[in-house]
Amino acid sequence: MTKRPSLREDNEGFVIAVDGNYGEGKTYFLKRFAENAHRSHPVAYIDAWHDDLSDDPLIALISTLERALEPYLDQTPQLKDRLAEFRRKAGAVVRLSSIGLLRKGAGLLLGAIAVDAIEEAVGETSKTAHELGMESAKNLGDTIVADAERGIADLSTGSLAQRIQNFRESEAAIHGMKAGLRAIVDTLAESPLPPPIIIVVDELDRCRPTYAIKFLEEVKHLFDVQGIVFVLGMNGDQLAHSVSATYGAGFASKAYLQRFLNRRYTLDPAPIQALVRHLFDALSLHRGRLHFPVSTSEESRGYGRADVRDMLTRYLEAYEVTARETFTIMETLETCFALTGTRRLYLGYLVPLIISHVRGHTGLLETSRKPNWHFRLHYSAGSDAVDRDIDGLAQDYENAVLMPRDQLIELMNNPSGNTYVHNEIGEDRFNYDAESLGNASMYKNLITKVSRFKSA
Repeated sequence: MTKRPSLREDNEGFVIAVDGNYGEGKTYFLKRFAENAHRSHPVAYIDAWHDDLSDDPLIALISTLERALEPYLDQTPQLKDRLAEFRRKAGAVVRLSSIGLLRKGAGLLLGAIAVDAIEEAVGETSKTAHELGMESAKNLGDTIVADAERGIADLSTGSLAQRIQNFRESEAAIHGMKAGLRAIVDTLAESPLPPPIIIVVDELDRCRPTYAIKFLEEVKHLFDVQGIVFVLGMNGDQLAHSVSATYGAGFASKAYLQRFLNRRYTLDPAPIQALVRHLFDALSLHRGRLHFPVSTSEESRGYGRADVRDMLTRYLEAYEVTARETFTIMETLETCFALTGTRRLYLGYLVPLIISHVRGHTGLLETSRKPNWHFRLHYSAGSDAVDRDIDGLAQDYENAVLMPRDQLIELMNNPSGNTYVHNEIGEDRFNYDAESLGNASMYKNLITKVSRFKSA
């Protein structure tokens, strides 16, 4: 990739976005991508959300680059010299940035000549330079240049000369830093560990909007060197909202973000069956404790008893549960097992309640994707079997647990009635302590107690 021809004059580096919604496995994918790429290239992984606290993405980026190279310094002595030279040149950029000589607006790298001109032009008026800058950003930078030009016209010759000098120092520092990066890449090209240098950046969309934008702009303007590859994990829609929050609702945020990216890869939602099976076994959940009726399979109309792990998968798929939610749901289920001894638990009621609770609801949520299979409920002798889908079975349980005692007994004793769920709820209510958390009527209380033990 370091030999890849540059097709755009304004872009020599390479930036790939791994785009996906929250909880769909971006972090899992990026960490394993970094581990795999590390076998043949220098790689560093950075959690932008964690480094957000420093309020200085430039320092975080320089530190991350050094971390990518550290394991190979002893193998390539010249690389150590190149890195020391880069650190020196980057230090000049950091110094200028810290005293305000590097400013940005609407994605344009501005020297002090522009921003300070605005500040003098504004003077004591009601608008600050920052406010003018934000207005300028909303207009894609056109106004900020015009304001700067008007401000420059009013400056004294001496003041203007100093600002021109500052601007030239800023440009020289940036060119020097990028030259240091190119020297590192060239040195690696002659070593057993070839470029590109890959910097994996996760959680960018979780950062404060101003930090996320500053991070992208510094990647664009300071690290845009052939042989440097950034892989950004982000939720593109959320990051676009962050840009709009900073530059205004009318700002073309998606087009603005696209300026920083060469490629965008959309992460497909991962199948969760393997994850459910892994978590069920890793948590040592007892398969016989979760009770559910026979059902059809998705492929046929025959009836049978599904593996409990596959039934859980069916439920999570019907509710379109994400991988992140799956971890929480399975951990909640584990604690429910621990708090109810050896009691049999009704999957068809407990699992929908857990999913609802994880999503912040107190009642039952309907499935978002209707499954193409159903349960077959066999009632008392003489009654016809009845089919139920996930929502119907959960509602049967909900109705039964809320039913008055006398009405429940009457339905249980009706030989031709719909007694499958009523018999199960009646067994719980009449054979066990009414306050037992294992009773279906206490499942909501059970989940509330479990939530006190949930992972942070």
